[in-house]
Amino acid sequence: MTKLEHLYAYFGQSPWLDNLTRAYLRDGTLTRLVGKGIRGVTANPTIFARSILGSDDYDEQFSALMSVGASVDKAYWELLMSDVGQALTVLRPVFDAGDCVDGFVSVEVSPELAHDAAGTIDAARWLRRRLAPTQSAGEDPGDGRRCDRRRNADRRREQCQRDAAVLPVPLRRDHRGVPVRPGEVHCERR
Repeated sequence: MTKLEHLYAYFGQSPWLDNLTRAYLRDGTLTRLVGKGIRGVTANPTIFARSILGSDDYDEQFSALMSVGASVDKAYWELLMSDVGQALTVLRPVFDAGDCVDGFVSVEVSPELAHDAAGTIDAARWLRRRLAPTQSAGEDPGDGRRCDRRRNADRRREQCQRDAAVLPVPLRRDHRGVPVRPGEVHCERR
């Protein structure tokens, strides 16, 4: 068992990679990391922009998009959606094995929407619609079980969020007597 798998199995923590790059998708790095216990990926505009600027992996697709008149903003989202779709494919076994709780790619909407709740919701819905074909491929075995499990997982997650907001979380103590909330991991420096 790897350290990442141990973190999930014994502490209930889902380690995610905060660095989606096309190089990781092409050379198998993401697949290897998922095999070692990574359970999801995050992509935010700053990190993804660095990925685009730091390699030539995106040049061909970017040039093709610009040649047909796409704006830089539209090209950015097309590049991102391409990588997110591939990452979701790599993470699919995690999604299937985890009762639809892990195996996602978290995508941050544009920072320009920071003070625009309605715009943020619209952007999130647009992202979901764009990715829906990738996420739903082969999802339902035909009898609705997959959808029921996903709905139940969503209900459990929502209930946990409500409970965490209104109920005090009992503390336990680690081996040194330091109070620790469930899910926290305390490490010592050596």
